[in-house]
Amino acid sequence: MVLTVAKDSQLLCSVMMLIDNKEEVRCITDSSPQIILMSAEITSDLRLSYGPNIVLNMQSANSTMDQLLGLAHSVPCTLGNITVYLQIHVL
Repeated sequence: MVLTVAKDSQLLCSVMMLIDNKEEVRCITDSSPQIILMSAEITSDLRLSYGPNIVLNMQSANSTMDQLLGLAHSVPCTLGNITVYLQIHVL
């Protein structure tokens, strides 16, 4: 008899993406993202501005709650020759 208590972990995949036409940043991909997050440290390094008037409370996988710092609007993100404008929540 085999008892499965959890599925095997999925491998993390990452890509290098040019953020705001400034710097390439390693980004972790997820097959079903609901929001896009960036650390406050990277946001500061890239000098991205974000508005603190839109904040969310996010529950992590370990059930802790974190309040996001704000939202950066329409940030150009380029992968290869494709550029998309993303709304990025700052954590």
